[in-house]
Amino acid sequence: MSGLEVIGRLKIEEPKVRILVISMHDNPIYVTRALQAGATGYVSKNAPPDQILEAIKRVGDGHAYIEHAIAQELALWSVRTPSHPLKDLSPRDLEILHLLGEGFSLLQIAAAISVSYKTVANHCSQLKAKLGATRTADLIRIAISYGISNREAGATEPSRDLDSPQS
Repeated sequence: MSGLEVIGRLKIEEPKVRILVISMHDNPIYVTRALQAGATGYVSKNAPPDQILEAIKRVGDGHAYIEHAIAQELALWSVRTPSHPLKDLSPRDLEILHLLGEGFSLLQIAAAISVSYKTVANHCSQLKAKLGATRTADLIRIAISYGISNREAGATEPSRDLDSPQS
């Protein structure tokens, strides 16, 4: 289950719960999705300790909080990006795109998210259609270029056969 699914379920079970997300992701897509799912605040793990403490206090007091740098990026992103290509992806789509960008094979993704290889392959086909990609390698480039992956563009790792269940 993804963090976004956990937020959604918590909000269903206890609508007044206050949730502070402390994440490795500072991408506006993740922030937006977490807030839409019901998070009250959002900070990255790289935030200065004083901001993390401020976030805990403010969310604990019932106020919203977004890390300063993320809030600025989010504001600029929403103004400059009228139609972001990843905007309509589901949480599962983003999770699979992230894992592809991290170098996971389809078989490894299936094991990591507890679904069948065929389910992951189908998701990838749908992702390709949604994003106008033709190959799995295109999805990996998209994940890296939009910051969905933690890998840097140009980073090299041993090549893997991403479309084969034998990898």
